[in-house]
Amino acid sequence: GKDLWSYTASGGGKDADPLAFYRNQAWQAYKAGASGIGFWAYADSGSAGSVWNDMDGRRPDYAVIYDFENGIISSKRWEAWREGVEDFELLALAQARVTNKAEQDELSRHIDRVLSHPADYEKLLSARRWLLNIASR
Repeated sequence: GKDLWSYTASGGGKDADPLAFYRNQAWQAYKAGASGIGFWAYADSGSAGSVWNDMDGRRPDYAVIYDFENGIISSKRWEAWREGVEDFELLALAQARVTNKAEQDELSRHIDRVLSHPADYEKLLSARRWLLNIASR
């Protein structure tokens, strides 16, 4: 009866694959029955310096947004995270409309296929098309 959330504190950063690391966390959490996800770090640029320069501090920056004039600029990693959250909601919508064991098995196969090929965008798109078809009934 309690919520389970997934929080990732290792990996990530500018060299992490946006699809495999950021977007697929939502798929992993959904498969595990989690209610939500989080990661380190949204705006971590170290103790000093700029997110734009990884060489100005003790370590590379982990921020998924960049400061710019009076606002922020998104990154491929932040957009992948946002799309993962949308995927999570789509998975839940599709699950609610699954009507039989064959569809449940197909849903599980799509989730497993995405997770076993974390950087394969075509497999992700194929799974999303199936989910959209089921969710839109």
